[in-house]
Amino acid sequence: MTISEANLIESLKKRVLTEPALGLNFRDDCARLPASPPGAERLVTSDSLMEDIHFRRDAISARDLGWKSLAVNLSDLASKGATPTGFFLNWSLPKDLNPDWAAEFIAGLDEAARFGACPLLGGDTTGSPGRIALSITAVGERAGRVPWRFEGRDGDVLVVTGALGLSAMGLSVQEGEWEGLRISGQARGESLRRHHRPEPRLREGAWLASRVHAMMDLSDGIYHDVPRLAAASGLHFSVRAVPLAAELRTLEDMIGVNDARAFALYGGEDYELLAAVPADEIAAISQEFVEQFGRPLHILGELTATKSSATSFESLGLRKPSTRFATLRFAHFAAATKED
Repeated sequence: MTISEANLIESLKKRVLTEPALGLNFRDDCARLPASPPGAERLVTSDSLMEDIHFRRDAISARDLGWKSLAVNLSDLASKGATPTGFFLNWSLPKDLNPDWAAEFIAGLDEAARFGACPLLGGDTTGSPGRIALSITAVGERAGRVPWRFEGRDGDVLVVTGALGLSAMGLSVQEGEWEGLRISGQARGESLRRHHRPEPRLREGAWLASRVHAMMDLSDGIYHDVPRLAAASGLHFSVRAVPLAAELRTLEDMIGVNDARAFALYGGEDYELLAAVPADEIAAISQEFVEQFGRPLHILGELTATKSSATSFESLGLRKPSTRFATLRFAHFAAATKED
């Protein structure tokens, strides 16, 4: 059985969260977005995923890929404190694709749409000569101030909304790099879950947006993303600590502190939020965050007007990751050579 554009569109209409008043029930050339209230900002973000570049069908289930495809866009909206309005899906699928794969992808997409209260508004479906190509554009709205990356200030405290490194560990587990190492089934399973099904911090972003100066999501690892936020604000940064996921802390004796930290530094795809908090408000905001969400904000360091090599990432005594973890060594190489 082969898939058809008409069948796919019908499946999307029936099985994914929609809003007929906005998407016009997929019966017209355009979707309709309501006018924003006075003073509100409309925010748009887009991400693409290409088979054999961003994912492999033999490594991630169709359902998890459906979730992740939308979740990474919702994470961008979360970083601006935005409320999702809807999303558009453009996908190209090979004609011989198993219809069950498409059905499972749609199920995962619907789960993410319902998680973010973000209805499907439209898009485009085409054939592909071989590989799957996915592109999602999500739209959101922010009624209050938007915490752009470039609004960090000298002395701001850099915080993240969760411990880091577990998604990168999941990629490493997926690629078989932990074979022969004794790790618990819980650590293995949780790392894969965090890599395949990241949870966008929509509630946290909406709460933080009015309390911080600048914010972004962590998609490429703090070794990349902290300098990006600092540079966008015309500032430098200092680093105090790397908030490591508990599962990785328990494995430090086995793989070494250097490799454990490297998962948090270079691996990426944590999709936590990185924020610049006014220094005189950090204590109150940290306490309120715990009361609101039941877990702490983690302090990384500060934004500074002057550069100090004594407080860079290298000052933590990090070395190249070991040869066992090829995914880490590749990420470290990219971090050392990539120009932003």
